[in-house]
Amino acid sequence: YDKPVYVDGTLVQFTSPTGDKENYEFDASAINALNLKGNITQRKITATLNPATGINKVYDGDTDVKGAAYIPTATNNVLTFANTVGSDNVGNLLDDTDIKGKYRTGDSNANPGTETKNAGTHGVAYSGIKLKGANKHNYKLVDGSGNILYREAVTGETTTDAVVTSGTIWGKGEIKRRNISADTFLWNGIGTVSKVYDGTTEFDNAANKTITAKKKGDPGVNLNEGLIAGDAAKVKFEIAGKGEFRKSDGTTPTANVAEAAKAAYKLTATNTTSEDVLSNYKIGGVEAASGGKYDVTSEGKITPRVIDVQLLKAAGIDKTYDGTVDAVEGDDGHKYLTRGKTWV
Repeated sequence: YDKPVYVDGTLVQFTSPTGDKENYEFDASAINALNLKGNITQRKITATLNPATGINKVYDGDTDVKGAAYIPTATNNVLTFANTVGSDNVGNLLDDTDIKGKYRTGDSNANPGTETKNAGTHGVAYSGIKLKGANKHNYKLVDGSGNILYREAVTGETTTDAVVTSGTIWGKGEIKRRNISADTFLWNGIGTVSKVYDGTTEFDNAANKTITAKKKGDPGVNLNEGLIAGDAAKVKFEIAGKGEFRKSDGTTPTANVAEAAKAAYKLTATNTTSEDVLSNYKIGGVEAASGGKYDVTSEGKITPRVIDVQLLKAAGIDKTYDGTVDAVEGDDGHKYLTRGKTWV
């Protein structure tokens, strides 16, 4: 601001329709004698988010925006600058050191709301936006609505624009419900439902066994699925009614030891605190709610039933010496177990 202005007369050219422009020259001395002064004002550049909508993630228990495609840096195009001059661009102007993306219940600086981790459609606030480099003071960074994101004070300036050392730009996104796959539930903490063969396909929870869900990152859990560890103590799963053993296809009932591989049952899911944790989940692809019932499976096993065998005659099993170790065979109606014999 308030910089001297010098006019170089040699750079002034005349035009003439009659061709006599060579008869004149521009003398700037009188102008320069006025000691003119002028101001170089800050150039307004506009920041744009790309994408500004669809900034999505699967529920993971925190408020942070995730994914390189959604995090502005000086080396990607998630944030672009328009109206820069010369060689200035995002790469040498954007200071991305403190940029943080957060999901919030609000959607603007005028209505910021609070940070949220819960599933749903939200505003996305990118805070910590600053400029860097030798030319940063020459620019005023604004968003698409003209709100100032970054501006330094300039000596002698007369503008009423606010000085902003770090700004926030807004987008929109969704935290999607996290699925707990129907086949990732654990029976009694170890995972497998077991019973002794009784000729039926059914089982129940008479022993009040605990049902839990596999967590994020556990073996057999798909990416972006599984219960978040911090939520495990906030939900309860209980069997509703009876279940049945099934073959490895998960659909065909069976009562046989050799065939049983799965245990299918309906469970009730319940929040155990005032926090509505289940609204952040699906169970088996179905949106969960406290008190809801869902069809799930665990590993299942039917164990062989022990059969006690007793001799019909436990004493007096005698014979006359015949040079063999075989026991007396008896008559057709009273055959005894013998060594080395196969009975039919």
